[in-house]
Amino acid sequence: MTLVLLLGAQFALAGQVFAANTVVTPSALDGWTPANVRTDGSVAIDSEQPRDGLGSLKFTTDTVTNGQDKADYEKIWGPIAGRTLGNLSALSFEFYRDSSSTTAVHFAPALRVLYLTPSGDSGLLIWEPIYNG
Repeated sequence: MTLVLLLGAQFALAGQVFAANTVVTPSALDGWTPANVRTDGSVAIDSEQPRDGLGSLKFTTDTVTNGQDKADYEKIWGPIAGRTLGNLSALSFEFYRDSSSTTAVHFAPALRVLYLTPSGDSGLLIWEPIYNG
């Protein structure tokens, strides 16, 4: 019961100009880190299924104990002047499921964007393929 997912994310902010893409590798994580990793889950950047030859983010689960097959990978930015949800024009990711996976097909990675307002309020936007298709 192993599910292997490769995740790539691309962010675009309207009206903002960014330098070249940042390449994240096991030795240069650029602030990305595993989070909420439970006993039967793992997540890491590796070169097993390299997207465009650069490597990819790999999630692996093996359900031994129900509810312990979870892992997240996250990056938290500090405040950046001018960055708002209104500036966000595109956000996407792609994933690959190993053909040997025995996990139900409706299980897929979720994309979550947590935001904080200048006054300290927060919210969470969640996209899950099973609900948002």
